[in-house]
Amino acid sequence: NDCDGTPDRGCLTFGPSDLLVESSTEHAVHPAIAGDDTRGVIVGYLQRPAEAEVHLAGWNDGAGTWTDPAATRMDWDDPGIDYDEDAMGAAVAMSGGRAYIAWEEMRQRTIGSMNLSYRNVYFRRSTDGGSSWDTEVRLDVGQDTDSFSVEIAAYGNDIYVVWENMETDRSRHVYIAASSDGGATFSAPVQVDHTVAVGPPVAGEPAVAAGAGGDVYVVWRDNRHGPGAIYANASDDGGATWLGADIRLDPRFIEAESSAPVIAADGSGYVLVAWEDETPDGADAKWKILSAVSDDHGVTYGTGLRLDDDPLPHDSFTPQVAIDPLGAAGHVVWRDMRNGLADIYCRSVDLGTLTWAATSLRVDGGAAGMAHSFAPRVAAGAGGQVWVAYEDDRTGLRDIFMNYSLDGGDNFQPTDFRVDTDGPGTADSIHPLVVATSFGAMVVWVDYRRGTGMLGDLYSRVVYLP
Repeated sequence: NDCDGTPDRGCLTFGPSDLLVESSTEHAVHPAIAGDDTRGVIVGYLQRPAEAEVHLAGWNDGAGTWTDPAATRMDWDDPGIDYDEDAMGAAVAMSGGRAYIAWEEMRQRTIGSMNLSYRNVYFRRSTDGGSSWDTEVRLDVGQDTDSFSVEIAAYGNDIYVVWENMETDRSRHVYIAASSDGGATFSAPVQVDHTVAVGPPVAGEPAVAAGAGGDVYVVWRDNRHGPGAIYANASDDGGATWLGADIRLDPRFIEAESSAPVIAADGSGYVLVAWEDETPDGADAKWKILSAVSDDHGVTYGTGLRLDDDPLPHDSFTPQVAIDPLGAAGHVVWRDMRNGLADIYCRSVDLGTLTWAATSLRVDGGAAGMAHSFAPRVAAGAGGQVWVAYEDDRTGLRDIFMNYSLDGGDNFQPTDFRVDTDGPGTADSIHPLVVATSFGAMVVWVDYRRGTGMLGDLYSRVVYLP
């Protein structure tokens, strides 16, 4: 698995240079990425001329170019008014050559005798991979209060959009709208959580994953026990009905903060969840990375396992998860401070046996603990590829680096690779995203090389399989 001169399965090829995703002169940030097996990739992002707008760019590997984002503004734009409400939080998905985007947006409207602006959830779809888009649909119908933290998942014709809604008593709950016809129509919102708490219940930070045959899984953080706890629920009928009781995933022996849940699933009923957890481990009260796995379509989960395996107390943050399309393995990456400054680590699980790798593997290069590595993202390919992208400031300002495994996460390359191709450390490159595709992988990030540190652009680079 060492592409540095050792015979193996073949080394990968990076695109010759990074490409500008959008050509506007405005600030472009907060990208979201999705790809599918048709060699297509879409990126939704936030653009800020005055108020925030949601835009989208599409990639076709056959052409090797991005579409002109000037024609792909997704949110509402009414030229008859002198204000334009903020849109934000784009989430994207692709399935079967179709593309989907959901976002939250504040629009002024009259409710009773008052003119009010709340965040609502909107959705658009493309049936031709992103070339053209249907008219938007509002999903949080009947919720005339704030809806936000939008996430989306797709499997075949099944599309699921989740969000948290703040109600008039300041409580927050997790809702889902589902489509079984490729986004042509959606169900009314269904509340997923069963949160009851002293004071206003707060269920938030939702994440969603889709499986085959109408399987859909949601995980979130809520306050029913005081400190934040991690809960999950599942549906096997496309989100119409859910398990009667939410499943708690974080440890129960003491109440401590848990947060930042993430989830991945495949079409065979495997579900992988990870989160940050402050539950004490002996004298260790630092933040840890925990994970739980289900092999029965989210009906039950194994006991949460601590993944950051250094015996000395240290903080670990920002987990991300992926399951390969064939369901052979799952992977968790995170930011880990065991060596001093943060490094990036990965640990994998064999889903067939539910056996975790004996130890976690360091992914970033350079001397351990001597530079800051941030914001890891992971994607998994059908051939055992594991792609990890992250920020790293080893050369000055932050650059984007990548490492990969060709054997299901058992080994990573001994040297990682810098992805952005401007001068090393001369301008910040941040917020990387990575998606596995039929040609290999695509990395997208926010780059300040043209904006003197003030205005960000989106750049991309491809990695091709041998």
